[in-house]
This record gives sequence, structure tokens and C-alpha cells, in this order.
Amino acid sequence: MEWAFPIGATSLAPGDVLELTALDPSGADLWTWALPGVARPETSSPAGPNVSRISSRGRRVTAGPWLLEFATNGELVRLERNGKDLGLRGPTAMAWQRHEREFKSILQAAKLELDITPRGEKDVIARVTSSHGTLRSMTWRLAGEELRLSYQLRASGDVDILGIRFDHPDAVVAKRWLGHGPYRVWKNRLLGTRFGLHELKYNDPVPGESFDYPEFPGFFRDWRWLELQTRDARLLFQNLGDVPFFGLHRPQPGKQPVISLPDLGWSFLHAIPAIGSKFDLPAVLGPQSQPTRFDGVVRGELSLSAEVPPIAAQ
Repeated sequence: MEWAFPIGATSLAPGDVLELTALDPSGADLWTWALPGVARPETSSPAGPNVSRISSRGRRVTAGPWLLEFATNGELVRLERNGKDLGLRGPTAMAWQRHEREFKSILQAAKLELDITPRGEKDVIARVTSSHGTLRSMTWRLAGEELRLSYQLRASGDVDILGIRFDHPDAVVAKRWLGHGPYRVWKNRLLGTRFGLHELKYNDPVPGESFDYPEFPGFFRDWRWLELQTRDARLLFQNLGDVPFFGLHRPQPGKQPVISLPDLGWSFLHAIPAIGSKFDLPAVLGPQSQPTRFDGVVRGELSLSAEVPPIAAQ
């Protein structure tokens, strides 16, 4: 059977989704199909309005409603919107390789050069570059009311976890995302999820002891946007560069762990690990369970917006 809809994919914005659910005569849910929006060609807007909206003093930059403060290595040490500190720090590069059931860092550190509001680039807030190491560049831009972050990583050989990671000191109370879910995935366990809009309150189950499903922490795939709600703000990340996975926190390993992961923070990833069993490590479970092999530069781009409550008058 063929169905025709008056709304085509091009009628939906890139972050929108049209869901169609089929019900049987008793009203039971048989299946849900999701039609995602398609990104339209981006037209460059005049850079002029942003010129007066970006100013710097030392390593502090005011960009529209944002204030960004950077460390000498280019990491964010403070991020405010409309005067409210959002608590977001970073990002840092992450590169991990499996060692039995645990992981060791294979991050190649290097000296990073920070350039605040580079001359001749009117929308650029800051750029970080290096000729060596895993992290090769990060560029922060102002696009309307959003921040945009593009980055380049360089990796060679087998890697189990590769990407960038933000830290946030505040507790996350819920997440909402457009992508595959609601269950988490592993490199060798990508099936069993459905593309659509998912929403979940925070949980932190321990394998074999508590059974809160779907799990909040872990790896998730094929995402378009991710909204994380803290006690004081909502932060929205949009996937502008086909970053295949995001990761959250550190899944509990349990008493006899099948796998013991590093703390993922809020990470955006180009490789995730496979999972083994009680008896076997992933290395003996077939080609889908092997590490991801890289040889060159990996690129990604994200946008960041935030919703914060108004600050009460003193």
C-alpha cells in the first residue's frame, strides 16, 4: 500500500519529525513511522549585525546574549547566557582503547594555541589550533542567537571511544532527543531502537540490582538534536556535522562488570565500543565487535542554545 501525505519532508524543519502510528481495531499500537525534516541549503547571512555583538577583554568574550571565558588551552571555564552561568565546561578531546573489560586513554596531548576573535573573521568568537595531538582545532562562532562549535580530531589505528566531551557540575534531571532510542546502543548492538522523538527522566540503574529501563546513561545513535535539562536551565545541542553518537555519564558496571566505561560526561562521539558477555570479550565475537579504525582527520559541528529562567530582581 502506498500512502501520500500533503506534508513532504522538505516542509519540516531540520529538527522536526512527523510521526505516524498504526493502531489495530482494539487500539493497540502496532508500529510508529517517523519522517524527519531535511536540512535546507544554508544561506549566508550578512556578518555585519554580529560585528557589534562580539567584543572581547582578555580571554572573556561577549557574543550576543552569551559570555564565554576561555582557559589558555582553549577550554571553556565559564559560559553564561543572559547573565546566568550554565555550568558547561570544556570541551576536551577523548580517545579510549579497550584493555580487557576496562579502558585506557590513548589521547595524544599537544600544546593548543588560542586565538580570541581572530582578525578578519567577523562571526568567530575563538579558535583553538594545534599541529599535533588528537585535538587539531575548535572554532566557536555566533550564528544569530546560537553558538556553533566546529572541531577536528586526528586519530590513527584502532579506537573504541573517540570524540569530544563537555563537563557539567549540576545534576541532569531529564533528556529529550530526536534520534534512535529510547534504548542505548553498543557498536555490536545497534538494532532494537526506533527513530523518533524520545523523552526520559534521569535514572542510573545497576546491572542485576535495579531495572529501570530505558537506561538514561550510555551511548545513543543517529541523533538530530539533544536537549538536556538541569535544575536551572535547558541546553539544546543540534547535530550539524553528522556526528553519529552521543554519550552520557558513566553506566554503572555492577558487581561483576561485563564492561567498565570511563565517565563520558556529555560527549559527542565518532566511535563507541562493543560489549562482550560474562564469558567472552568483544575481540572474539566477530567483525561488528572490533574497534573502529581511523586514519586521518575526523570533523564534527554542533550548535548550542539554552533556555534559562529570568533572573529575579534584587
